[in-house]
Amino acid sequence: MQRIDTVTVQASLHESPMEIFMFLPEGEGPHPGIVLAQHIPVGHTGIENDTFTLKTAER
Repeated sequence: MQRIDTVTVQASLHESPMEIFMFLPEGEGPHPGIVLAQHIPVGHTGIENDTFTLKTAER
């Protein structure tokens, strides 16, 4: 299962919203976790359009 969430991050002297994808495993855990940085070439078109990041996270 996946969903888009928004978190608040500190950017210089102000806070800024950042979209993140949450990929949640099915079934009972425990499950390992990873942090996957967004693939930059499409970073400004929205994370839902970044097929590299989506396919990598789904694996």
